Amino acid sequence: MAPTEKCRPLRSLGMSETVFSVLERDDTAHLCASLTHQYRMNGAIMRLANALTYDGQLVCAHPHLAHATLLLPGYQESLLEKLPDWLGRAVMPSQAVLLLDTAGGAAEQECPLGINNPDEVIITARIVATLLQLGVAGDDIGVIAPYRAQVRLLQETLTREVGHHLTLCDSEDHLSSQGSGNAPGVVTCWANNNNDNNPSLVMGCKSVVQSPSDDNDKGFGVSMNEISAKLEKDGVSSEDAMKYGRDYTDTETHRVKKRLNFVSKPKVQPKLNAKFAGEHSPLLTKVTKESKRVEINTVDQYQGRDKEVIVYSCVRSCTEPRKAGDLLKDSRRLNVAMTRAKRKLIMVGSVETLKLYEPFQKLLSVLNDDEIFQFTGQDWRD
Repeated sequence: MAPTEKCRPLRSLGMSETVFSVLERDDTAHLCASLTHQYRMNGAIMRLANALTYDGQLVCAHPHLAHATLLLPGYQESLLEKLPDWLGRAVMPSQAVLLLDTAGGAAEQECPLGINNPDEVIITARIVATLLQLGVAGDDIGVIAPYRAQVRLLQETLTREVGHHLTLCDSEDHLSSQGSGNAPGVVTCWANNNNDNNPSLVMGCKSVVQSPSDDNDKGFGVSMNEISAKLEKDGVSSEDAMKYGRDYTDTETHRVKKRLNFVSKPKVQPKLNAKFAGEHSPLLTKVTKESKRVEINTVDQYQGRDKEVIVYSCVRSCTEPRKAGDLLKDSRRLNVAMTRAKRKLIMVGSVETLKLYEPFQKLLSVLNDDEIFQFTGQDWRD
């Protein structure tokens, strides 16, 4: 892949060319031979590389490779019912290629290091969290972004976001404290009190409320007397306070919880989180540990590497060509990003913005309808 040159006059002097591109010229083309048999990608991913770069010359070295899918030890069809449509599609083994279109809802932002996109970080974290829960090793997942600012943001926040977005459980029982490792009568809230976008879990509470803080993930205890006192200051009776946590579906109970700011989303089903709600939950500990093994890097740094799953965060979300930048115009970088994936390729970006770049125009023209999922609003927060 060619170097990233920031001085435009140097391009005219040949600094944007690679040694191989020089050798492929007519007078030296006889020195080159095409290696058409590839041993990495399945057929669906290879099809994109063929359309974008290789003019249909690549072939899978073995028929089994052409139809290879991601191995998910914990995958069951019934689990899809517990996931949002977009997330179910993203992790489905048979869905080898998927472009998640944020439809302009995930805004890019400028930072000292460049351009990043916090919403795409959330989407990426939810995908990674679900894949890890389904048994994919952290070493087998790669996250790529074209901009260093996005890579830095992902590296700094992915593990924390993964912990906030665990959504599956291998069984629907244990709606008591057994699964969390806490004493009976303890409720564990996996909600960040300062962020309404994080899910929460509420079980029967009689004595103590525990919740990890956003900074250090260490639990704190709040007695029911303290809760009652706080509620009474807010005009809520002690009787209402004692209802706290007794019945998750009770409207009055939820109002009390909401006022306490322990509950963020009434749609969240406690069954999906009960097994790993606790601070010391084995599943949470394992997923957190595995998330630290997920390799996050730029396209350039991923050359020569591959992963079972690649999540590619495109970052840019704007409709003005003059603000779109040049980095995504390089078809070679897009090709490298896509061909790092062996079994599953998930791309996240705004289609309207990606249409501003010729390589992505070409890519969009070859993607099938079932390989593009368009978000409505900010569905990734549900």
